[in-house]
Amino acid sequence: MVKNNLKSIAVTFLTLVIIASLFVYFVLIKNGSSYSESCTKSQVKPKVENVFFGSIAFSGSKSSLRVVIDDVNEVPLDVKNDNKITACEVVFHIEPVEKEVDEPVQKFILYTIGDTVITGNLWKYDHEKKLYVNVTFERLRDINKEYTQHMQEKFKKMEKFSQQREEIKKLAEKEFDTLVKQSDMKFETKNPKALTVSFIDPYCPHCKHMKEVLLKKAKEGKISAYFIFLPISTESEEIVASIICDKKTNDERLKAFNELYKSKKICDNGKNKVEKNYALFNKLKGEGVPYTIMKKGKEVEIIKGSVSENIFDSYLE
Repeated sequence: MVKNNLKSIAVTFLTLVIIASLFVYFVLIKNGSSYSESCTKSQVKPKVENVFFGSIAFSGSKSSLRVVIDDVNEVPLDVKNDNKITACEVVFHIEPVEKEVDEPVQKFILYTIGDTVITGNLWKYDHEKKLYVNVTFERLRDINKEYTQHMQEKFKKMEKFSQQREEIKKLAEKEFDTLVKQSDMKFETKNPKALTVSFIDPYCPHCKHMKEVLLKKAKEGKISAYFIFLPISTESEEIVASIICDKKTNDERLKAFNELYKSKKICDNGKNKVEKNYALFNKLKGEGVPYTIMKKGKEVEIIKGSVSENIFDSYLE
């Protein structure tokens, strides 16, 4: 899944670059509208908005996206009959209207000459190199150094996360029998499609939802569900230790768990079991509850947090 996400991000990145750099065309501002030829941010912004929202952006994007002009520069193109032809280089980026995260963004370039807007690559002849140079490409490379570095770091983090996830899955597969044996509640069925072991806390609302989904699937005969008590507070610890001490059957423990049962005196066996549960959870590098390990055939999947019934069913397919 992570590899697919990386591929999707890469495709999107390349698509944007292609739109900005390779899709070359000339746009004459419609209806003969006359813009000032000054190369200023305020003068070029309407032109960029006109081209972007009218030709490139998807339908309805004007209400959710905005054009930000980062820089403008005059670029001499040629000299003929003592008349200097100059284009206005416009560096800009697109961002959501309600921007939530402040991070480097990808910047684009287009050029304006009077009422004409030019998007694509600008090539100039280099007399020293004796060849045509793609000045747009070189400029894009320079202005996007920070963004490129940011994306490279982001990819590395995603790859690292993917590697860690695979390591945890292998560890969970190795320890799965131990997880089943150490479970505090068992709701087994014949010929289940999958086995699940879920770490849960009695006060956690997400745990309650996940528990109900798993119990429903066990009742339907689709899975065998195992639960390990993992208290996240002192009060929760007293509850689960009390249940382990005083309640012996699965139904008794489930009822006591739902009712937040707490005994006046907690036995050492209950306290020790809670410590073992913590140790097993830490071994699996758990970060929060609910934390569910599903085994379907030889495949092991980690489900962090609570998921809807429909999403859980997708794991069973």
